[in-house]
Amino acid sequence: EPEPVSFGVRPYIIQGAGTIFFAPQGSGKSYLLQSIALGVASGGSPIWDVQVASPILYVNLERSPNEMLLRERALVRALGMQNKPTGVSYLNARGRSLNAVRNLVRDWTKRNEGGVIIDSISRSQFGDLNENQTGSTFVDFMHAVRARWWAAIGHTPRDNKGHLYGSTMYDAGADVMVKVSHDPQETKVGVSLDITKANSIGRFPNEYISLEFDSPDQPISRMERANTRSFPNLVLQKGQSEEDRITSVLLDTDRSELSVGEIVDRTGMSYSNVSDRLKASSQFELARKEGRKAIYRLVERRFSGETSEK
Repeated sequence: EPEPVSFGVRPYIIQGAGTIFFAPQGSGKSYLLQSIALGVASGGSPIWDVQVASPILYVNLERSPNEMLLRERALVRALGMQNKPTGVSYLNARGRSLNAVRNLVRDWTKRNEGGVIIDSISRSQFGDLNENQTGSTFVDFMHAVRARWWAAIGHTPRDNKGHLYGSTMYDAGADVMVKVSHDPQETKVGVSLDITKANSIGRFPNEYISLEFDSPDQPISRMERANTRSFPNLVLQKGQSEEDRITSVLLDTDRSELSVGEIVDRTGMSYSNVSDRLKASSQFELARKEGRKAIYRLVERRFSGETSEK
C-alpha cells in the first residue's frame, strides 16, 4: 500500500519531494530557508511546523562562510533557540558550480538521511536559466542526490514578481512552488508565503512572518509569526480580485469588522458574491451575529509553535 503524504515542514516541505521558494532579491528568502534548516535539524521551531526532524545540508553558493555563521548565530538568538544544538551542516562553495560539488553532496546524503537546501538556483551554473535543458538538469541533479527532501531558492524577473525566473522546467520539476512576497517597513520586513503549485496536497492559505532588524548594518534580531493586519500591503498586492476588494475595505475601517451589507455598499459587489466569498475564503471569519445581520472580520493567523517528531 502507498504511504500517506508526510511533511518535513507542513505545508512547504514534503518527504521525498522538492520545493522551490522564489522571490525578488532582498526579500528574506535566505533567512527563511536557513531558519527552516535550523528548525528541522534541531527538531522544532517557534516559526515552522516541523513534522519530521532530520539532518540538514545547506549548500551555500551565494555568501562567504563568515556571513553564513553570522546569520546562523543571529537566527538562533532571534528564534530563542540558544539552548538547542543547530545540527546544520554547511557546504560553502561560493563561486563554484553545483555540479562541482556533486560528489560532496552525494557523499553527505549517503551518510545522513536528511534534507538538502540549495542557495541558490541562480548560482548553480548549469547554463542559461531560460533554457529548458538547464531547468531539467537542475531538477534531475536534485532528485539524483537522493536526499530525504530538497529545497532551493530562486529569483523572479525584474519586471514580474509572480513567477520564477527561467525555464518552466523548474516549475514542472518541483513538487511545491512557494512565492515569497515582502513588505519593508522601518525596522521590519513582512514576508508572505503563497503556495502556487503543489503535487499531492490541497490548497493552503497564505502565511505571514515578521523579520525585525535593530540596525540596518546588523543581521536579524527577531523573527516571529505575523497576521494579516500587521502587513496590509502583502494582502493587497495580488491585484483587485473579489477577495482583495473585501480585504481592502475591512482594513480601511477602524473596527476591522463589517456586515455583509456594509461590504456590499463599499465594494459595489453583489450581495451573493460577497456572501459566498466571505464563507469560502480562509482570510475571513464570522465575528458575531446581530439578529439576522452577520458581521465579518479578517482572520488573525498565528502559529502555536508545537512540533512533533516521527
